[in-house]
Amino acid sequence: MKSILDGNIFTNVRVIGLLPYLGFITGLGILLIFNSNYADRTIIEIGKTKRFNEELRYEYITTKAKLMQLSRQSQLVKTLATTGIKESTVPPQKILVETEEN
Repeated sequence: MKSILDGNIFTNVRVIGLLPYLGFITGLGILLIFNSNYADRTIIEIGKTKRFNEELRYEYITTKAKLMQLSRQSQLVKTLATTGIKESTVPPQKILVETEEN
C-alpha cells in the first residue's frame, strides 16, 4: 500500500513492462466509447429520418386527396360558375370525314 501511495510501484520493472499492454487496453476503451457514441448518433439520425419520411407521406396523401376532390366534375362546375363558364348539356358528336381513296 505504501508503494502505491509513494508512486514507487510505477518504477518497478514488471509494471514498466506492462505499459504497452495498458496503453493498448486504454486505446480499445477509447475506441469502444467512440463506437457507442457513433451508434447512438446514427440511431437518433435514423429516427429523425423516419419521422420526416412519415410527415412527407402524410403531406402527399393529403395533397392527393385535395387534388382528387378538386378535379371532380361537380367541384369543377362550382369553381367555374363564378367565371361564367357553364357545363355543356349537349353530348359530344362524332365528326366523320370521308376521304376518297385512289
